[in-house]
Amino acid sequence: PQLNALTADQLDVSLGWYPTDTTFLYGGLFYKRIDDFYVNGQFVGGDVALIGLPVGNGTLTGGFDVANVILNGDRATVRGIEFAFEQAFVDLPGWLSGLFISGNATFLDSKARIGILRPGETLPLPDQADRIGNLSLGWENERFTVRASANFRDEQLDTVSSNPDLDQVLQPYFSWDLNL
Repeated sequence: PQLNALTADQLDVSLGWYPTDTTFLYGGLFYKRIDDFYVNGQFVGGDVALIGLPVGNGTLTGGFDVANVILNGDRATVRGIEFAFEQAFVDLPGWLSGLFISGNATFLDSKARIGILRPGETLPLPDQADRIGNLSLGWENERFTVRASANFRDEQLDTVSSNPDLDQVLQPYFSWDLNL
């Protein structure tokens, strides 16, 4: 309840092109400046006093050894590039005319200052991966669709701790989906 609202200024430049009726190509550049973004934070040991909590003394009623809180970061910037494409193969003979392929990829760089949690440090923006993408291959007609997709997300910072050795990082993630 004591968080400030996140605010952002953003600039996007994109270009979409339809070289044929069945082909779509897209590219975009973006930049975003974010103030008061949200952070899963962890204060450890004596650092719990930074948020006004009593520090633990080894007893059940003696304060806190660890405090997990959501707090506002100071400022972050995100810049990147994204690509996408779609191709439908409507000119193929027979049932092959329902084939299609699509995909997208985003590559970005982020920098964030967390403030009270890690003063003076610049970290990646929490909950933001540097590379994200997917690729789909499918077939459809007027009554039926089947699609197989591969999805990728690079590692991302999940929780920032006052002790850098305790930061929690989500490992890269890869998945396959089949939709009917």
